[in-house]
Amino acid sequence: MLESHYSAESIHIVFDITPELFWFRGHFPENPVLPGIVQLHWATGIAKDYFGFTDNPLVIKRLKCKGLVTPHCHLSLTIEQHGNNEVQFNYRTGSDENSQGRLVMR
Repeated sequence: MLESHYSAESIHIVFDITPELFWFRGHFPENPVLPGIVQLHWATGIAKDYFGFTDNPLVIKRLKCKGLVTPHCHLSLTIEQHGNNEVQFNYRTGSDENSQGRLVMR
């Protein structure tokens, strides 16, 4: 993690995506890509830890994977809480949006 910013309603984290990440193993060895399911897993885990949710999402809404995440980039994740049980996440590399979605938690 390169940097992080927190408020009561949101968290913003910037990750240094290196080629040595476990998640790249076997996922296209010639052209590694961070799987979308890993991005969802990270967003869910961070939302649970930061906002105090105790269970996995009940519903995943508006999940969109728009751009590939490859090694040697800085990936920023922003998670914003909406109401008591919903969060929106967004991953970006620079000005490019990589993925986004809304998690309805229990």
